[in-house]
Amino acid sequence: HFMKSYITSPDAVNPALFLSDPPIEAFAHCKATVALRLARAGVDFEKYRSLIENRVHTARLQQQREKLKDQKTDSSLFASKDLALGDPSRVRLVKSSAGRPALDPVLMFRVVFLGQVTQQSDADMSLKIMSDAVTRLFLKVPPGTCISRQAIWSYREIFVKSGLCESITSAHLEELREQGLLGNTGAMILDGSFVEAPKQRNTREENQLIKQGRGGELWNDQPAKKRQKDVDARWTKKNNEVHYGYKIHALADAVSKFLIHNVTTPANVHDSKALNWVLNEEEDEGRVLYADSAYAGKELEETVRSFNVTPCFCEKGRVNHPLTAEQKTNNRKKSKIRCRVEHVFGFIQTVFTGSFVRSIGFKRAEAHNWLTMLGYNLCRQELFCRKLE
Repeated sequence: HFMKSYITSPDAVNPALFLSDPPIEAFAHCKATVALRLARAGVDFEKYRSLIENRVHTARLQQQREKLKDQKTDSSLFASKDLALGDPSRVRLVKSSAGRPALDPVLMFRVVFLGQVTQQSDADMSLKIMSDAVTRLFLKVPPGTCISRQAIWSYREIFVKSGLCESITSAHLEELREQGLLGNTGAMILDGSFVEAPKQRNTREENQLIKQGRGGELWNDQPAKKRQKDVDARWTKKNNEVHYGYKIHALADAVSKFLIHNVTTPANVHDSKALNWVLNEEEDEGRVLYADSAYAGKELEETVRSFNVTPCFCEKGRVNHPLTAEQKTNNRKKSKIRCRVEHVFGFIQTVFTGSFVRSIGFKRAEAHNWLTMLGYNLCRQELFCRKLE
């Protein structure tokens, strides 16, 4: 019955016309958007309810403790030996029944997830819930549902700080392995892609401090301005194109093209630096790793072999040392497998309308990449299930 508390719109003139949304079959000839594809596949996160509720409950308690620390207790009422000022351990945290009932955590995870994979802002997502029937079908809410953008932002912050996005993505990978769609053997492919962030305009002195890792010392006298300054994102240039933001280093299965793992770094971190972060000796032992010429080099190959993984990297030509005909032939053979990871980034670029973040800070960008990986794997799973039918 919790959905009744979300309906805040006034009664329609003819309410019989809008009692419920049409069934999913009514959208058979509509454009297959991400929300429609996932709704047809019956994607739901109810199986993760206990995990989501525990993380949200823990985060709420932490928020209460932080508020209590900021409160000043009247010293005339209590002796210092009996109760320390603002001591949260002396206060019993209880759940209040006052006010509007809390939003369902699983529903809010659906909202945050759909907003990320469709690149919708919180305000746009709030309007979509009220106006778009397909969005409501995926979220499983009735017409008239109203969720404010402030509520969406609040729950996203909880999911980001608690690491919930990574946990659910990892749990979904285990389900793919149990279903036989993802194997633990075979070749893997590694590549990196830029994730654009809102561009910052700082002075040269401010940029110097940010590059030195001292961005936290800036704008302390202007807290509102500091909240809008991203000191974790970085500028970089590649192929005469300037990028600002972060980079996702994605590890994909060469056979199924499911994403196995990802690591988020600032944009100026070279692709080869991610080898130590994405490989796991226990899970990847005996597999083959394909990558482009950015990972070429004896030291990098030795790093891969230290994980009991066989490197298969494209070779790179140098000045006065061009590639031989045999090397070009070998590169073409390797690229036939390696290029499959480009299909993953192409899907994210076209179906998810690109890879960029609207948020500020590294933790939010990292959570965004985990949700992008989860959304891609869900769409890939839906494609496999549709073919089996």
